[in-house]
Amino acid sequence: MLIGTSMLFVPMQLSGQTVKEKDIMSVTTIAGELPNHTITCEITGTVIDRPETTSALIVEAGKDFRIHPSIKVPVVDGKFSYTLHDSIPMAYDVIFDDELKRGTWRIRNFFSGNGNVKLFYHNREKADDDRVISDIRDNTLAEKFTKMKNDEFQEEKNRLYALIHTLYENKTVYPKDIQDLYDKLESLPQGHERDSIMDLVGRRFKEACENSYAHSKFYSKEYLEYEKELTDIYIKSDLMKRNFISENPSLYGLYSIKEALMRGGDVSDGIDIPAYEDIFETIYKGRFPGHPYTEEISGLIEARNVKAGNKYPDFKVTREDGTTEQMSSLIKGNVAVIDLWASWCGPCRRHSIDLIPVYEKYKDKGFKVIAVARESDNCIAMNKAMEKDGYPWESFVDLNDQDNVWRINRAGNSGGKIILVNSDGVIVDTDMPIKEIEEFLDKTYGSMINDK
Repeated sequence: MLIGTSMLFVPMQLSGQTVKEKDIMSVTTIAGELPNHTITCEITGTVIDRPETTSALIVEAGKDFRIHPSIKVPVVDGKFSYTLHDSIPMAYDVIFDDELKRGTWRIRNFFSGNGNVKLFYHNREKADDDRVISDIRDNTLAEKFTKMKNDEFQEEKNRLYALIHTLYENKTVYPKDIQDLYDKLESLPQGHERDSIMDLVGRRFKEACENSYAHSKFYSKEYLEYEKELTDIYIKSDLMKRNFISENPSLYGLYSIKEALMRGGDVSDGIDIPAYEDIFETIYKGRFPGHPYTEEISGLIEARNVKAGNKYPDFKVTREDGTTEQMSSLIKGNVAVIDLWASWCGPCRRHSIDLIPVYEKYKDKGFKVIAVARESDNCIAMNKAMEKDGYPWESFVDLNDQDNVWRINRAGNSGGKIILVNSDGVIVDTDMPIKEIEEFLDKTYGSMINDK
């Protein structure tokens, strides 16, 4: 939660799957290889003090490489190069194979365009020395802002990061009840018990992100003191960025707005979401009317309303045979669980399995499970998973994010998400434990029976 963009490491275990060698090797050229490209970007990279790095993965920034096409570039003697053809300038992430194998990776960005991009990447300990040197304006702006921000805040941030690191080493980031849960997670193998504890921790963490009181109970007093100092820095840094992108309209600025809307919202992140929405509406929306990021940002603004108490949005979902339905027609005034899952996400599938007896108990009273699987290329793995797990309901599929179901539901790049909607189409809650869903149904349908 308290991690700047340039220092973001993504832990695979939180999404409930393991990155295997085939996930790294089975990549194809990106859509920019299409013959109608108009942009040629020459990329050269140097990796420093990274002897275990043998390849770099290039993927559209913010896209999940498990779902979207990527480019695998070999790293030889610490060097790699690639000629990227694009139809439109975009932001890209660079991820290294040795980080993927460890289950966490650092996100590094650059922007494509007609020109050259020189990337210099270090090991984790010297990651602040990473550089992008380019004659493409968006990369120049990104580097300029990074230097401004680091000159102003980095020394103090490093001091606070070091203090927080000591708390992690001493296991004093969390109060005893939370730390005990984390300790138990470390001791348990993959399975139902571990998933149950992960559900509990995830729910407590979600509440801590959204509610100040829950936040104060999730972390130790010492951690909260350091976090407050960091949050003050983030607020100042965020203001600096908003001023910078307002004064320098650019693809870098447009992507910064998208990134803020994807990341912002936690009580300690310092990101002013309404301010970014205003910058988008007043400066950027009219300047980039045809860019994919403009449509994505509009969707992200709408997706921020997918939370308890709000009307659940209507959107298209697609069957394996290509036929489509509107979500509103599938719910049709019934209590429903929208079960976003994936064949490759173990915890998602176990949640779905746990939902089966609840569905069987209440299906004759109108309860529905509307499943959508997030898959890549085809439905083979989805169908095998459904047969093995024995789901009694139909599953729609979002192949390669064609329907943007995960974006609409603000599910990020996770494997899944469960959303409970009442008969009025209002969101009861998201990511509820199955037991709590059953309790809600007991009250709802019990009440209906009593009314009769």
